[in-house]
Amino acid sequence: MAANTQFLNIPDEQVFIFHKDEIVWAKMKFFSAWPAKVSQGFCVKGEDYKKKKPVAPKMRVMFFDNPPTRGEIHHNQIFKFADNFGKFAMSGNKKLQFGISQAK
Repeated sequence: MAANTQFLNIPDEQVFIFHKDEIVWAKMKFFSAWPAKVSQGFCVKGEDYKKKKPVAPKMRVMFFDNPPTRGEIHHNQIFKFADNFGKFAMSGNKKLQFGISQAK
């Protein structure tokens, strides 16, 4: 299976741990990454995180929106909030800025 190019620099032995209620960026297909809260903790090995088509079940998150919405997201579309803030938060979108303010 081909690896997603944005994850190629992740070591296979690295493990990503996401805790219940952790604030993250979550990305659904056709939408920008959005602030969300993890509903159930999980961990993923670097080698699995890099897969373009993950085989693991989707993870449940609650998006910070008005009103809050829920979604099931593949683990490789969930990103640490602080580590990726500069990458995802630079939009002037007012709804996104509201979501960020709710997440903080």
